[in-house]
Amino acid sequence: LDGHTRSIRCISWHPLGNLFASASFDGTIGIWRRILTGIELQFECIDLLEGHDNEIKSLSWDCSGKLLASCSRDKSVWIWEL
Repeated sequence: LDGHTRSIRCISWHPLGNLFASASFDGTIGIWRRILTGIELQFECIDLLEGHDNEIKSLSWDCSGKLLASCSRDKSVWIWEL
């Protein structure tokens, strides 16, 4: 996936299934939207969230899909309002 400068550690699907978030060793979170192009399924990065000082270890959406929690090796937890 284009958008991160280092490997992706984990992903978390949005509750509606049309988006997912990816957590990277570069300390960023990518927000990806599904694009339907005929038979082929593709994704585009619509946002890149920055703030953690180190690799992101885990992600989780709340049940409404409006909040995304991330935790990092820098021992911080961030709540992102999307």
